[in-house]
Amino acid sequence: MSAIEETIRNLKHLCSTDARKLKNRLTEDLVDFYRPADKIRIVESLLNLTREESIKHSKICENPNSCSKSRNLTLTEFYLIQELEILGVNTGQEIFNNSEQTDISNKLDDILNEIALLKLGQELTYDDLKEEIEELKTLFFLSKKNWKQLLLGKIADMTIAGIISESVSKKLIEILKNEVLKYFPT
Repeated sequence: MSAIEETIRNLKHLCSTDARKLKNRLTEDLVDFYRPADKIRIVESLLNLTREESIKHSKICENPNSCSKSRNLTLTEFYLIQELEILGVNTGQEIFNNSEQTDISNKLDDILNEIALLKLGQELTYDDLKEEIEELKTLFFLSKKNWKQLLLGKIADMTIAGIISESVSKKLIEILKNEVLKYFPT
């Protein structure tokens, strides 16, 4: 288990039980991470968990205005959004939830599998493409708009540089339109 995963695991129970304690512990724990991307990943994961718990709780909560768990979840979401903004994430834009991250990661894996069938003698192309797709999977903390722009930019860059052929690029764009880009606002 990575340090990031361990930190998320150690903090996630506080998301629905004690927002103030979560805020203090999160502040302490984030000091241990140097890279902003790691900090963002932790906060984003906790925010997604909090939002999922809020949705589940709202379905069973009889009085959300006086419910301490509802208030705590709202406060936790507020603290986590503030933390993302401190880290430079534009939270006014739509971000990925856990389900979308999983779905898109799976679709990207499917794309790699299809491209693997086409690679025949183009191992360098496949390996480069695989590396780029794996990197994209680590960047879900970006807004959907920025992530989509990065994805399309990587494909264009690899096509222009000759790393992937125009036919592979067209096939990739076709798959993306049908499988991945449906998650993005136009």
